[in-house]
Amino acid sequence: MVKKAEWRLTRSLSTKRSLRLVLAEAGVEAALEAEEMTGKSINDLPEYFLSVFIARHVHQHFKTFTFSMEDTVKAICASAEIDEALISRPGKVDIVVRSQRTGNIRHIIELKRSYNVEGHIADIVRLAEFALAAPAGHPLERNFMVYDGCRLRKCLRGALGENVRTYQKSV
Repeated sequence: MVKKAEWRLTRSLSTKRSLRLVLAEAGVEAALEAEEMTGKSINDLPEYFLSVFIARHVHQHFKTFTFSMEDTVKAICASAEIDEALISRPGKVDIVVRSQRTGNIRHIIELKRSYNVEGHIADIVRLAEFALAAPAGHPLERNFMVYDGCRLRKCLRGALGENVRTYQKSV
């Protein structure tokens, strides 16, 4: 079993208060947590595990955000005052990030546990359509897709493992 403490490789990145960097960190942390808690890869667990973990991890860094999961495109459009006709792909979004103070939608996050691009085209198009449909300057112009498709033990033998070993030596 991999020890979680051995893999704290991006902790300093999140101090920049960049949601993008915190999401990258959360993907690694989710894989570690899955391995530690269940002895299984994140790929073998329900996607909901990844959603809850990522929302919790992001909230630790951004206390002004709240989260909802599996919101429909229709509900998001109504909340953000976007014409639903501008979004061609109906369905649900994995995580909707909202302002804690106002409840307004800030960002949309789609989570994927593999790198099968063909299977993710609908989500990529949906994120792009929301970005284009959002009013100019609205935070919804910037949305995220988090891929966490690496089996931890396999990654340990590859480039990620080498980067982590290099990081550990420098600390």
